[in-house]
Amino acid sequence: MTHESKDDVFLEKVILFLIIVVGAMLIFNQFRYTQLSSNILLNAVSLLLILVLIGLVVWLFLKKEKYEHEN
Repeated sequence: MTHESKDDVFLEKVILFLIIVVGAMLIFNQFRYTQLSSNILLNAVSLLLILVLIGLVVWLFLKKEKYEHEN
């Protein structure tokens, strides 16, 4: 049985925080880009892809945590 140290827990929290910050920056930059571009379909697809990417990264991170806690 492995015992997580305080550093491991802190590192996981930092990684999750960085994922949220980078995701927020991507969404903000995409919002600024939509003001410059007139192609609505391209804007919608790119925003959807950004949201899917962020969702998948968070899902994989949480899935990894759940798997580690079960073992």
